[in-house]
Amino acid sequence: MSHPIVEHRLELGGTSTRALDLEGEGPPLVLLHGFGDSADTWRLVLDRLRRAGRAGVALDLPGFGTAGRLDREEPILPQLDRFVAAAVKHYDNGRGVILAGNSLG
Repeated sequence: MSHPIVEHRLELGGTSTRALDLEGEGPPLVLLHGFGDSADTWRLVLDRLRRAGRAGVALDLPGFGTAGRLDREEPILPQLDRFVAAAVKHYDNGRGVILAGNSLG
């Protein structure tokens, strides 16, 4: 049986964000979108993962989609690094995660 894609909010690396979360087998595929985009760009990929019974999640990166804003007083890359590190830690189910990104992601 395949699980539905669940949209919810959580905090990662000090940033409130939106996740499109999918339960399934194996290490989760963590999907990071490109500049000017959102987690929604990955809905077709998540649907394919769902049909295959695999775990995955697409996240709104800080400053994009419905995620919290970036701190203008701090360089962008360290903020994104903290966010991605927190996402990896949060979604590691004991088998690690697989990161996939597009452009900025």
